[in-house]
Amino acid sequence: MSDKWYLIMTGQCGYPQPESGFGYLRATYAMHRGCPTCRVGLVQDNAFRFRAEPKAKQGQFIGLHWVPDQVFVRGPVRLAFEKEKITGIRFSRPVLHSTGRRLKTVFQMHVEAVLPEGLMGSNLATEICQMPTDKVEVKILEAVGSKLLAGPFCGKTKHHFPQS
Repeated sequence: MSDKWYLIMTGQCGYPQPESGFGYLRATYAMHRGCPTCRVGLVQDNAFRFRAEPKAKQGQFIGLHWVPDQVFVRGPVRLAFEKEKITGIRFSRPVLHSTGRRLKTVFQMHVEAVLPEGLMGSNLATEICQMPTDKVEVKILEAVGSKLLAGPFCGKTKHHFPQS
């Protein structure tokens, strides 16, 4: 058994659509199925919407700004996964926001196999979905008109991914 952990990070090729007011959340997720403040527990019920087909052809693993937990791949990656008969993963196609047509070169990778808990959280930064208590943080959030002060707050702990 190895004690090594690997973190694969994607490049970010754009923003999910619609961008305005984070409208992509309502367009992509069943908002009633998770916390509207911290977004823990949201369930995707529609395809992600892209502004255009991603242009960077050399990137085989792609991410979107604001959506760190979803991975998009190009066709060769999908074919490699299928050729190797990797199970517990399925693929869907995002769509163009303007037309609703499926993208030609990019697939969303959905991990469906759930393994036993393996998160070693002792060295991870966490945050709790609650009203901020730090006065400076509250002042900054008020200044930018953040909805993070409005709640509701679910009280769940969110673990940030390892930085090293």
